[in-house]
Amino acid sequence: MATKDFAVRTEPHVANLGALGELHFIPEVFGDEFLDGYTQVQAAQAALSGEQA
Repeated sequence: MATKDFAVRTEPHVANLGALGELHFIPEVFGDEFLDGYTQVQAAQAALSGEQA
């Protein structure tokens, strides 16, 4: 299984995705809201890659 380390940022920041564009992050989500959103992102990524979760 691949792993990825993440740094938690407390200031707004931009992730450059090259030809796909940019993601603009504003760190204002707290607790369960973040976890719920992260679960949705993981599910979407799995669906795009054809993985079964």
